[in-house]
Amino acid sequence: MSLGAMPNSIFNNKNIAFFNPRQDFATNPSLLCLTEEFIKHNAHVDVYMPGLYMRGCGRYPPLEGNISQYPFPRKLEFWAGEVGKTLSNWKWYFVHSSWKAERILKEKKYDLVFGIDSEGIIAAYQYASRNRVPIVYICYEIIFRDELLRRSDYKEKDSEIKASQRADMVIIQDKWRAKLLADENNLDEQQFIYLPVSPRSSSTIQRTNYLRKRFNIPNGKIVVLHSGSFEDWTYAEELIDSVPKWPEKVVLVIHTRYSPVKKHKYISRIQENNFENIILSTEPLYRQAYEQMVASADIGLVLYKKRPVFKSLQKNIETIGFSSGKFSYYMKYGLPVIAAGGGTYHELLKEYHFGISLNSFDEMPEALSKVISCYQKHSDEAKRLFSEKLAFDLYWPATSRKLAHLLRSRNHRIAW
Repeated sequence: MSLGAMPNSIFNNKNIAFFNPRQDFATNPSLLCLTEEFIKHNAHVDVYMPGLYMRGCGRYPPLEGNISQYPFPRKLEFWAGEVGKTLSNWKWYFVHSSWKAERILKEKKYDLVFGIDSEGIIAAYQYASRNRVPIVYICYEIIFRDELLRRSDYKEKDSEIKASQRADMVIIQDKWRAKLLADENNLDEQQFIYLPVSPRSSSTIQRTNYLRKRFNIPNGKIVVLHSGSFEDWTYAEELIDSVPKWPEKVVLVIHTRYSPVKKHKYISRIQENNFENIILSTEPLYRQAYEQMVASADIGLVLYKKRPVFKSLQKNIETIGFSSGKFSYYMKYGLPVIAAGGGTYHELLKEYHFGISLNSFDEMPEALSKVISCYQKHSDEAKRLFSEKLAFDLYWPATSRKLAHLLRSRNHRIAW
């Protein structure tokens, strides 16, 4: 029996809810691992999240397994402080069925609720405060008050702080982000549990030919993978401009985690110019297929750029830490990484030589050549980092014990 297995029996027949304000639940490996553990121990899991096929939004892969999905709850506001925010609220409530969630939540009885990021913890707190159940805050995007511009965002931040301070447990990815969140929301770090955005380890990790077969890539080519969001803040433009300067034997595969909307600025540019060494993969993949894809690449790119004005793309991006799922997947399969942005990678490279962190994007062609020349060393170090710092299995024992404690103490909680 593995560590952490003893307390898991308390999850038997428990009803657990996740409140996720975005469509990306199925692309987050730590959320998938959490739900798998609960279901494995006979808990019932409900996820409240937006629909997968909303107009104007990319298409994400659907949830798998024995999970029930319901609309994300947003209360109807006749005036949200701004015209745009008000219209958005009405659209969510009437078009995207938030009103149904309110009705469903009045009937549902949960033993434990998880709130994901700002809107998620607010929704979870609203339910938990009425029903006196334990609440867990999972924070992937830290919102900083001094980076906000709109009154509606300030209002939401106040609500998030209040809800997070009432949480019985806070899940954050690492020590760097824990310090930021604790200072920003005035939280006690004793409540924190670390859980990187990362898959679980596997007994055997094998390379595949997924990308070479799918796109007919010759064996002599070196496959560089950029997966996830392909936007300004992930150096999309700089990456496209850089590829013609790369070594001739290198090919870039750009895989988006969702189907982009039509006329996507950077996807359209690639399609219109027919770049010889750039391959597009824009269909969302289930986790198993995604892992096969990663296992078929040779080098991974982890690129983050701070964007002023955008509330989650400033300090939150500068300290991305262990909240990058693609970084964890690359490490698991031994892909050396070339990183840009995020001081965490500079720090990690002092101990684990998994690749190169760029000081300037102009260094990309040279960085590729350096990584290729020391490939096996970087690959071995990537696997070591995953097994020592990232794998879900490392963190589940402490997480499960804490969750079990919350469930056992539910009947002894002090009324809010």
